[in-house]
Amino acid sequence: MTHRRHRRERGAAAVEMAIVLPLLLLITGGIVDLGRMYLGEILVTNAARDGARMASLKAYPVSDIVTRAQSATSGITPFVAASVTVTVNPNPATGPTTCTPDPATTVPVATVTVKADNFRWMILDAVPRLLGATINPPTISATASMQC
Repeated sequence: MTHRRHRRERGAAAVEMAIVLPLLLLITGGIVDLGRMYLGEILVTNAARDGARMASLKAYPVSDIVTRAQSATSGITPFVAASVTVTVNPNPATGPTTCTPDPATTVPVATVTVKADNFRWMILDAVPRLLGATINPPTISATASMQC
C-alpha cells in the first residue's frame, strides 16, 4: 500500500521545486540588488564627507576637491551608467575655496554634493523587462556640510 502512494508522489518534489525556485532566485537577486544600492549610498555619502572636509580646510582649489570626491566614488562605477557629479559650494572661479557664512547661523560652512545618476539594477531591472515594463533608475545623492 505504501509502495503505491510513493509511486504517485514521485514527481511532486520536482514540481514543487519548479514552482519555488524562481521565487527564491528573485528574492535572492533583490537582496543582492538592494545591497549594491546600499553600498552605492555609502560610497556617495563618504565621498561627500571627504569633499566637504577638504573644502572646509580652505587650502585646496575646487578642482582638487572634485577629484578627491570622484576618486572616493570609484567603487560605484560598475553600478551607475552615468558619471558621478560633484558640486562644491562656495565655488570660487580661481584659487582655493573660501567659506561663506550660513544665513541661518552665520557660521562659515563648506558644502559638497555628490550625485550618481542612473543606478543599474541587476535582477530588479531584468524582471520588468521580461514583462515589457521598465523601472526608472534611481539617483543616489548625498550632501555634506562642514564648518570652516
